[in-house]
Amino acid sequence: MKKYVLAAALAAAAMGSSTLAQSRSSFQDADLIGGISVNHISGLTYEVALSGNPQLKIGATFYDITDVFGFWALSDDIDLSGGTTGFGVWTSKVSNSGTGGIVGWKTNPNTGITPSGSQNFTFDSLAVADVDHFGFHIRVDGTLPTGGNTAYFTDVPAPGSVTLAGLGLALAARRRRR
Repeated sequence: MKKYVLAAALAAAAMGSSTLAQSRSSFQDADLIGGISVNHISGLTYEVALSGNPQLKIGATFYDITDVFGFWALSDDIDLSGGTTGFGVWTSKVSNSGTGGIVGWKTNPNTGITPSGSQNFTFDSLAVADVDHFGFHIRVDGTLPTGGNTAYFTDVPAPGSVTLAGLGLALAARRRRR
């Protein structure tokens, strides 16, 4: 009987850890995320690309990024309307629990984007004008101040880059309706 209780507890813990940290409040700011770019390809398709030497800076410490295995559009303060469909090793993850929302994909470590690599992501739908940041699940070579070697981080967008892209798409949609 004890074996079954222990097995059930381990299974519950594993399930909890797989859903843990996948809401807007899970993402933290870094002082710098260098070498990860999000490029708008067309429509609702974005390319996430890593340079040959991507780095994460927290405080005075730089960490080499070994892979990115989650990518989301984030809203800081409102629910984010949108949808995704899983593909390949990437599964859909949409959440509006708590303040803000996330719409994107995740995969297991070792199957994500590695340095000098890229991946295209196409949202089924997305309220682009409501996107405040992009977020990533990042693994580093080393131990982060919070412990472990993975964490969720938001980008620090160039002033107006996401906002202007969203505004441009919203204006284009409004013109089409007229």
